Amino acid sequence: MIVEDYRRITCGGDPFNYLIGSLKGLYFDTDSNVEVKLILDSNRFNYDIEKFIKILDYTGFNLIEYKKNEDIELRIRKI
Repeated sequence: MIVEDYRRITCGGDPFNYLIGSLKGLYFDTDSNVEVKLILDSNRFNYDIEKFIKILDYTGFNLIEYKKNEDIELRIRKI
């Protein structure tokens, strides 16, 4: 499993665009059978599960698991 921790990122622009760009890059760096765990700051990436599903679908990933506490954890796999 690959772990991508985006809790401490500093992006000058919109976090939404940062996430889209990061996932597009991750798509080319992973194989279909590899799970990826994304850890996100729930304040910076304050989206509901439906928004994450749309983002993941757009970037070529399936959502396996969603957890939201202080942080957001997404387990995803390439389509």
